Amino acid sequence: MPSRHSSHVRVFSILFATSVATIPATQFARAGYIASANAGVPLLAGAEETALSYDPTEVLSLEVAVLPVSIARVVVSSGTLGVKTSTTGTGIAVGVVANGLVGDDYNIFGNPQGTMLPLSFNFRLHGSLDASSQFGDKNSQSHATVGYTASLTSLDGGRDSTSGQIQRSSIAGVPSLQRWSDASGFELSGGPIIDEKVSVTLPVSTGGRLSSSLTATALASVSGGASADVDFLSTFALESITLPSNYNRNGLGNLEVAFGSGKRYVVTQADVTPVPEPSSLLLLVTGLVALYRLLICCNLRQGC
Repeated sequence: MPSRHSSHVRVFSILFATSVATIPATQFARAGYIASANAGVPLLAGAEETALSYDPTEVLSLEVAVLPVSIARVVVSSGTLGVKTSTTGTGIAVGVVANGLVGDDYNIFGNPQGTMLPLSFNFRLHGSLDASSQFGDKNSQSHATVGYTASLTSLDGGRDSTSGQIQRSSIAGVPSLQRWSDASGFELSGGPIIDEKVSVTLPVSTGGRLSSSLTATALASVSGGASADVDFLSTFALESITLPSNYNRNGLGNLEVAFGSGKRYVVTQADVTPVPEPSSLLLLVTGLVALYRLLICCNLRQGC
C-alpha cells in the first residue's frame, strides 16, 4: 500500500521476516540517509508491517497488534531508534519482534590536513526488560530480549562495529539475566532498567557512514501466568562524538561531524575519571582507620 510520500514504501502482509527489510546494496550506498522498520508476530503467522524511508524529516512509526495481549512497535527518526514488544501467554505461545535500522553518511569539518582522527561515536542504550512466569510451573516461561548493532565505515577504507544482546528470562518463577556483548566497558545495571553506553571507534580523516540497528523480542509460553515486555522506545541514540582525552588537537580547527540527515556534532575530548594518587589513597585509608578506632572507643566508653 503506497504512502503519500514517494520516498516511503509501506507493505502489509501475513508473512513474517525476522530481519530488517532487504535493501539493495547499491541503493543503500547512494542514500545519504536511510531508515527502515519492521514489526510482526511470527509464531501466530500474524501481521507484519514494514516501512522504508529516505527522508530524514519523516518519523517511521509502526505498530502491529494481533491480539490484545501482543504488540510490536517501532519508531525510527533521524539518529534515534525505538522498539517495544509485549506479550502474555494465554493458551498459545506468543512471540513478537520489532526491528529498526538507520544508516547515514557523515563528513568531517575542521580537519584541513586530513589527519586520521580516532573518533569514537558514543550511543546511549536506555529502556527496560521485564519477564515473569508462574512460580513452580516448569512449562511457564518468558524471555524479553533487546539486541543492538552500531557499524562505522570510513572513506579511507576502515570499518568497525560493535554489537550486543541483553536477555531477561523467567522460568517457573525464577528470573535470570544474561548479556552478550563485544563492547568494552559494557555492564548491566540492576533491576529492569537498562541504561548503558555503547561506543564504536575508527580512525577517520574525511567521512564515511554510520549505521545502527535495534531489535526487541518478547516470547511467552503456552502456560498461563507468563509475560514478557521489552520497552526501548526511550532511545538508542548517538549522544556524542569524541577524541581520546589526551589527544593533541594541534593543526585542527573547530572539529565537527555533519550527517546527511542534517544533524551536526561538535567533536569533544572524552572525559577522564581522576585516579587518586597513592599518597591520597594512603591518607584516606589512614583516616578511615582512625575513624573506626574512634567509633569503637565511643561504644566502649559510652562517649569519648
